[in-house]
Amino acid sequence: MAILEMLLPYLPEPIPFGTMLESLACNIERSMDEGRTVLLGEVGLDGGARMRWPVLARHLYEEKYPSTEGGEAWNRLTPFKVSMAHQRAIVEAQLGVAVKQEVNISFHSVAAAGTSVLCGINGSS
Repeated sequence: MAILEMLLPYLPEPIPFGTMLESLACNIERSMDEGRTVLLGEVGLDGGARMRWPVLARHLYEEKYPSTEGGEAWNRLTPFKVSMAHQRAIVEAQLGVAVKQEVNISFHSVAAAGTSVLCGINGSS
């Protein structure tokens, strides 16, 4: 857990997911009121998803892994995987917003074929 302790000061403050869902619903509603075609996406599951290395902690990555290449498109991943249960809960909440707002979704599934069978929304299976 040394890496996690090292990165904690560089992580952004958490945003309650409920707040993000409310914002999503408002954005969809506003776009629909403006006459735009609306699609919620891209949402989905990724069996290999890992937390991104915070850009503000780039110097720590370069100290730990000295062979790092430079450039504007610097984008690295931590060893911390995002659990499928967490991803599924997030997706189901997003699908709930899409169903309530009556908009289509763009769904992806990467290395998560079995888990992608979402039987229910709002936590039902």
